[in-house]
Amino acid sequence: MKKIIFTVIIMSFCILAFAQELTWLENYDQALKEAKAKKVPILINFTGSDWCIWCKRLDKEVFSTKEFKTYAKKNLILLKIDSPKDIKQS
Repeated sequence: MKKIIFTVIIMSFCILAFAQELTWLENYDQALKEAKAKKVPILINFTGSDWCIWCKRLDKEVFSTKEFKTYAKKNLILLKIDSPKDIKQS
């Protein structure tokens, strides 16, 4: 019985951790449409995800924090404009 309760508790924490992940759109038109529908601003992150040290630091120190995620989910549409060097884009 203890193993079942422990498993349920662990699964609950995993679900909460995944629920905190943000969705970064990569299509400007889609972001604009969602921002108009929700009446919230768009935060555009211009990044070089595979080469820009400052972009990686911004992601780690700001965009990955619980406080930012909580705020962004309610108040922003997130748009990522990526310019990588070694990652192929569609």
